[in-house]
Amino acid sequence: MWFFIALGSYFFLGLANTIDKFLLSKYVPHPVVYAFYVGVLGLVGLILIPFGVFLPALADLAIGLMGGFLFIMSLIFLYQAMKSGEASVVAPLVGGSTPIFLLVLSFIFLQERLNSNQLLAFIFLVAGLILIAYKKEKGFFRTHFKFLFKNKGQASIVYALIAGLFFALTYLLSKIIYIKLEFVTGFFWMRIGAFLTVVIIFLIPSFRKMIMADLKKPKKERAKGNVILLINQLFGVIGFVGINYAISLISATLVTAMQGIQYVFVFLLVMIFGQRVPQIKEKLNRAIITQKILAIILISIGLYFLNY
Repeated sequence: MWFFIALGSYFFLGLANTIDKFLLSKYVPHPVVYAFYVGVLGLVGLILIPFGVFLPALADLAIGLMGGFLFIMSLIFLYQAMKSGEASVVAPLVGGSTPIFLLVLSFIFLQERLNSNQLLAFIFLVAGLILIAYKKEKGFFRTHFKFLFKNKGQASIVYALIAGLFFALTYLLSKIIYIKLEFVTGFFWMRIGAFLTVVIIFLIPSFRKMIMADLKKPKKERAKGNVILLINQLFGVIGFVGINYAISLISATLVTAMQGIQYVFVFLLVMIFGQRVPQIKEKLNRAIITQKILAIILISIGLYFLNY
């Protein structure tokens, strides 16, 4: 039972990743606007108030709010990577780099030490990330590691790695806050932190102008985009809840070790629907397909060792 629940959940998460690319290419003009909508939807967290939410100590409150801020920043860079790059590259790049950054951050701030499995995971994850990001072109390493943003494909890799770093910071603060507070209270204040972040974003004139311009779109066009956005957020919620339910049935190690399947679903969805939906279409040939499959395998092995 847990296996099929986890499998279905990773499918919904992969579907959400793919639709993110579609929304950012057709309906949402800028990643900040998309992140703004997601942050506002986070107010749904208010329904948790009757379930024991309380005002924590100032230091704990600051950690929770900062976790929400970093979550929104993670989304902005993730969406920017999705908008300028390929979904089948960005999703595993973010998902594979996050645990690497988290390993380093946990080593520094939580005094966690790497065991042999984590070292193996580190090697496989790095190898997979390099392989999935690599393109056979002159000066690849020079252009990528000098952070040149002139080429969209190159920029998407940098954005994806920054998103991975911010997600790692988010998870680090989440771990700290859940140690100090019970889940409901910690989760609630992180959602409030996310909402306050998008309020600050709205107060910045250039971003407010973009958000207002999107809100002033023709009603019919905006309604269609909003429906797709809400459906996509529903897919994300189903995936998130399903993964947590699977973890409640069996070892979290087994469930999270399956994360590589999510990237396989993204890759398959792009291959199947790319010809019909130009917004998610990617350049594919036998060599590129082989490279992506090998990269996904390496990242999946890394995630397995990380959680074994």
